[in-house]
Amino acid sequence: MNKNIIISVKKDYIRVESNGEKSFEFATDLWTQVVRSCEKHNCFKILGIANTTVPINTIGAVEHVDLFKRLDITDKYRIAWVETNPDCTKSIHLTEIFLSSSGVDCKVLSNEQEAKKWLFY
Repeated sequence: MNKNIIISVKKDYIRVESNGEKSFEFATDLWTQVVRSCEKHNCFKILGIANTTVPINTIGAVEHVDLFKRLDITDKYRIAWVETNPDCTKSIHLTEIFLSSSGVDCKVLSNEQEAKKWLFY
């Protein structure tokens, strides 16, 4: 499966779909595009749906904290993320722990309905 990113603007959130092998370089590209879209549309609620074939490594998960700081992803953002491949949830949960402990308002949820509910509570 090729790596790809699809970003679409919905009425009150930005939807991000990402597929394929994940790496820190992929994450940098993805989040740079997401920030651009959020700023352009003045919308800072993000719903991510991922189907990962190879998860990001632990170092990449840790590096998300610096990446988010560089991209100025602050507490004005709210990020709900769903990983559809159960074999790849461990690394995304690890990323969530690092980001949450650095003040990022993010949560990994098990399905799109739960993610939307959390995003708009």
